[in-house]
Amino acid sequence: MFKAFTILALGAIASAQFLNRDLQGATASVTLQQTATSIPSNNVNASSAAPACTASATADTCPGTHCCARLSRAGAVVAAPASVCAPVWFNGVAFNVSGVINTWNCANTINSVAWANLTASRPACVNDSTCAVGSCCAAFTHTFGPAAAPGTVTTRACVDGTKNGTAVWNTFATTPATEGRTIQGSCTNVAAPESFGAYIKASAMMVVALLSVALF
Repeated sequence: MFKAFTILALGAIASAQFLNRDLQGATASVTLQQTATSIPSNNVNASSAAPACTASATADTCPGTHCCARLSRAGAVVAAPASVCAPVWFNGVAFNVSGVINTWNCANTINSVAWANLTASRPACVNDSTCAVGSCCAAFTHTFGPAAAPGTVTTRACVDGTKNGTAVWNTFATTPATEGRTIQGSCTNVAAPESFGAYIKASAMMVVALLSVALF
């Protein structure tokens, strides 16, 4: 009887060791991700003024995070500025600036499509359930208008939660003077699911222990 209990105890200890080792590895991974998302990473891509640009159906002279766009105010195209580089996130977004709708429209969607396709984890989202491992459903706060009272629009997309901060900031030579800004909020990246290997190992060791008791 003493031998049986000894074998059973050894089996349980071995199972616990296997389980603890695997779970520690999984926990360490999750902890590192949570720590990383708590550290702001302001990836500012700012310019003092939005540059003029040209565009066709297949080309755009703006950098990848911008598109060549025209501003419409209250449904009428604004003469000044003419076509300038505006953030790709502004395309088609209606900003309510002091009761007046301001909308930027890209001449084409080349840059906005390219930005969206950089990874497969940038779809629009409501919560983290639709986001891939290593990303999370972050809130993007877009503002456009006078600095004192801009219009604000919030969108959400699955992105790397460690890249929170000001993504883009431009000033536009409109009357009155306006600025555009996009800020990505922080969120905790979706972690990889824990491995079931630990549970399988533990179960196998328990079966061995039980068989030892039955045999002895």
